[in-house]
Amino acid sequence: MERNAEMAALYNEDRIVNNSIHGIIRPADAELGCLARVIADRAARDMEYRLGKAKSCDKENDAVSSKSGPKTRGQRADGIDDSQLKTLIDKMRKWTESKEKYDGSEKKMYGAIKSFILYVSHFVKQSLSASDDISAEAKRGCRLILPSLAEDFKPSGADDRTRIDIGLIDQKPTASIEPHVGAGYKRLRAVIEAKLAKTPKDLREAFAQLCKYTRQMFAEQYGLRFAFGFTICAGEVCLYHFGNSKI
Repeated sequence: MERNAEMAALYNEDRIVNNSIHGIIRPADAELGCLARVIADRAARDMEYRLGKAKSCDKENDAVSSKSGPKTRGQRADGIDDSQLKTLIDKMRKWTESKEKYDGSEKKMYGAIKSFILYVSHFVKQSLSASDDISAEAKRGCRLILPSLAEDFKPSGADDRTRIDIGLIDQKPTASIEPHVGAGYKRLRAVIEAKLAKTPKDLREAFAQLCKYTRQMFAEQYGLRFAFGFTICAGEVCLYHFGNSKI
């Protein structure tokens, strides 16, 4: 099947192996690529501040003020409900600090992982609505990637009995920042497979399961040219890019 120059480059083995993942998944539009970097920086700075603030308050046996925030420009989540961000931080702290054993149940990780995704989504939504530098045409192609409401579930369209941990679906930038329903294989944009530990065995098993789930995405979404998937083993996150001929 004929491919254009960009798709041919995407499947070039040297590029896949030697170059960073940013070279593979970069937005085709330069202005969107710039916005993506700004969003990532804002979210990372704000998250780092809030996690550090929470730790310092723990040591002092004091609660974190919902109104607290960094004074440095670019680190404050202007335009976003501070209490919403704080709630999400509180939910994800156990996972990000990688100290909690979750009592032997990986299902207890799911809420923290989904909170992490929702946290970043707040910055995506706010940045898209507030930016005057991005054209209306470019904004129309943007989507929020949000977690499924269901966890450890069998998506509609499945041809076996396997159950996925967390599904990711896309919504318009105006959608509410919350888990969404309707995560069948025809709508999934990515699957997350989580494990409690990150031993070589856990990593292999998580990857094998992810391949099974992603195969069904390709089977249900005709014309799908690529898909993403994540394995999360303890605190280690791996992003996989699935193409028609290689991973």
